[in-house]
Amino acid sequence: MAESVNVPQSKAADGSDALDQPDFENRRDKIAIVDRGRLSPSLIALVSMLGAAVAVMPVGRAGFDGVIGLWFLSVLLLVGVNVAVPLDTRNGQMVRWISTATFVAFMMLFPIGKSGATMTDFGLFAIFGAVVVGMNLTQGFAGQVSLAPAAFLGIGSYTSVLLDMGEEVTVAGVTVDLPDLPFLATIPIAIVVCMLLSVLIGFPALRVRGPWLAFVTLAFSLLVFLVLNNEDGLTRGSRGIRVLRNDFEIFGIDMLPTHNFYYAGLFYLFFSLTVVWWIVRSPWGRALKAIRDNSGRASSLGVDVRNYTLLGFAVGSGLAGGAGALYARQVEYIEPRSYFVNQTIDFFLATVAGGLGTLAGPLIGGSLITLVADYLRFTGDWYRVWFGLFVMVMMVVAPEGLAGSFNRFRAWVQKRVDS
Repeated sequence: MAESVNVPQSKAADGSDALDQPDFENRRDKIAIVDRGRLSPSLIALVSMLGAAVAVMPVGRAGFDGVIGLWFLSVLLLVGVNVAVPLDTRNGQMVRWISTATFVAFMMLFPIGKSGATMTDFGLFAIFGAVVVGMNLTQGFAGQVSLAPAAFLGIGSYTSVLLDMGEEVTVAGVTVDLPDLPFLATIPIAIVVCMLLSVLIGFPALRVRGPWLAFVTLAFSLLVFLVLNNEDGLTRGSRGIRVLRNDFEIFGIDMLPTHNFYYAGLFYLFFSLTVVWWIVRSPWGRALKAIRDNSGRASSLGVDVRNYTLLGFAVGSGLAGGAGALYARQVEYIEPRSYFVNQTIDFFLATVAGGLGTLAGPLIGGSLITLVADYLRFTGDWYRVWFGLFVMVMMVVAPEGLAGSFNRFRAWVQKRVDS
């Protein structure tokens, strides 16, 4: 009979097992053990009714007339249930999935009965939200600051439009006839072009540690603006390009009307979230979070810091490029000033305000620079001042951002309940 082998357990300074130490148990990215207890039918029924109210109540009402108060009350109750029910239980998991389904249903049903102007704002929310999702992967999960999302948004826009128009362009005295491709075919091309450019500028910048990627991407943003503004033979310079929506059908459905085009942006937003969700939960994502928390320790454990960081930067840049292709059709006119550094500042503030390292943060941040900014349009560019002040105050009060602060508040409530 084979003898059993006693594996020695690592001991802490006080003689207890190291695995029982609080700093191990309270790790930021520890895998939660879900209590598979019995589901509460009454709780699930309550959350389902609240979710149905949140998703269906605005349908057919141009301005939420008569129901805005009830809708906000339903949202607050749904958020309150998410705070009250522990996430590491079966009931908590069900509440989270129902809440996620509520958000998806709300975004799908909201266009019914809404005006074209409202749907234009929501279309921009979906497109800019995808950009912030990619920026959050670079900054929130990989721990690197990129100041080039607006530049990649512009590169994706111009790449898609030029390939869709099939016109003759001149670069450095060389004239080239571009192919006339379908719009849908230009989206993956814009993604690949932006990913390749991000690798070219990121590979040398990430050879050394520190804020070099931020400096390089800032210089790259200015360079892209100068090229877009001065290369008349390629981009028509400061005159811009009038973009026409054409040849865009999916399963025989004309996607050119504003309401239908919104769903194209929404699908791309869900696609971006799915890509980031998959990466974060893969071994790549665990390596990225290890680099973000302590790059020196990650390197000592054999993680290739530069390659993994470059991966996060490339994917985030590619998502911005694909969003640029949709943005050009959404606004129907592109010109260099739309992709200047001030747009990058908006994306940066949205990423920080929403919550770094969270999946819900980019959605919150994207709404702040689109939907909320639309209500503050009467202030002109002053909304950026108020937005900046809001972010400054929040960094003092809640440095984790809105989504991160919600998670911390929920953990505090659960701790108080358990005690």
